[in-house]
Amino acid sequence: MLIRRFSLLFFVVAMFLMPTTSFGWVKFYESEHRIDAKPEDTQIHVEYRFANKGDKPVKILSLESSCGCTTPKLDKKIYEPGERGRIKVTFDIGTREGWQQKTITVKTDDPKTPLKVLKLTVNIPVIARFGPKTLQWTTDKKSGPRILRFSGKPDLEIKVVELDYDHAVLQVKELPTERENDRTWAVLPKDLSKATQSTLRIKTNFPATAPKEYIVVVKVTKKTPVPGSAHGNATTQPAPGTPGSPGSPRAAKKALKSQNPMAQWMHKVFTGSDEIPLRLDQRMVMFAPYAGPQIRYVSGVVQTADPIEIQRVEVKGLDYCKAELMPLDWDGYFLIKFTMQEKPKETKADKTAEGKATPSQAASSQPAKKNAKQVMPKRGKILIYTNPPAPVPTPVYGFVHQPQFPMHQQHKHETQNSP
Repeated sequence: MLIRRFSLLFFVVAMFLMPTTSFGWVKFYESEHRIDAKPEDTQIHVEYRFANKGDKPVKILSLESSCGCTTPKLDKKIYEPGERGRIKVTFDIGTREGWQQKTITVKTDDPKTPLKVLKLTVNIPVIARFGPKTLQWTTDKKSGPRILRFSGKPDLEIKVVELDYDHAVLQVKELPTERENDRTWAVLPKDLSKATQSTLRIKTNFPATAPKEYIVVVKVTKKTPVPGSAHGNATTQPAPGTPGSPGSPRAAKKALKSQNPMAQWMHKVFTGSDEIPLRLDQRMVMFAPYAGPQIRYVSGVVQTADPIEIQRVEVKGLDYCKAELMPLDWDGYFLIKFTMQEKPKETKADKTAEGKATPSQAASSQPAKKNAKQVMPKRGKILIYTNPPAPVPTPVYGFVHQPQFPMHQQHKHETQNSP
């Protein structure tokens, strides 16, 4: 027992007499900042305070940021015991928007915590939307202009003051818009036969201290068609004996159908054939279901060498979708504006009336019930009347498509999207 007490006493005395290792260590008072930027802000400035809590000097070896937009700055590198300091960080907003998180890694000679990661989270409000950010064409097939849109936040009165681009490379046509803060342009490279790349700069008036610019990349990429196919896809013949092979019933039915002029016309339309006078770059124009007024632009090219005049454009089968030929004045190209108005809501009585079986359907009630539950998508034909006229009585060049929901799904969709 006496020996144990003596050993414990000896250990305590040895601890007091042993030389201690001293060092400096850094304590940070803030390790993260969360900032809500204002619309007029161009930079965010924050500070991270720290102090040397050790009994020896501490040295800041380096400051490394995760992005070039974030710049940390330190007044000096060596801090004496008890001395305080601060790391000043500047974040350049530029064209960024939404939640942005950046980090600053602090390296010191503190053996306790040689690395410290500081975080900066900034929520940048969206003051304008533009797009697409890349406009692209290929050299293998002629296609029409692309549409570029810009929409500024109305309460900020942000406006486009200039659209800067190389006039020797691009041709741009501004299109009319309904809102003052909205701008729409049709863009087309002057030469689609070779690969090129240029930029469009959308210059605004906001904020006044450092007005924002938005950059759009315009590309023409080289693409070589596959030999043996006019549209870049190699064609293959079905093997003998298969349903699509020559001599099969399906082939005979297809051959009979191919003698129909309208069937031949529609085949040329949807294969992008060069044998028709006009070609739309988008043969199926899609609209969102049950949304308010929507606008789509579809470009097209003139494929005939003879003079041709587009007299009228319409959508047949959808009364609430209007088509309008835009004044483009570019030789060999045209542009159509489709406006889908808000569809009048159908009542339950209308749905019931549509789903009722006719006397001829009474004998087969089961198919009638099945048809009553189905709601077919709304589709309209895009008709383009020209002079000289097309070789078919109904010059269909594409379709307008709007998906539909059954009535209970429509009510659920409208409830979820209501304010």
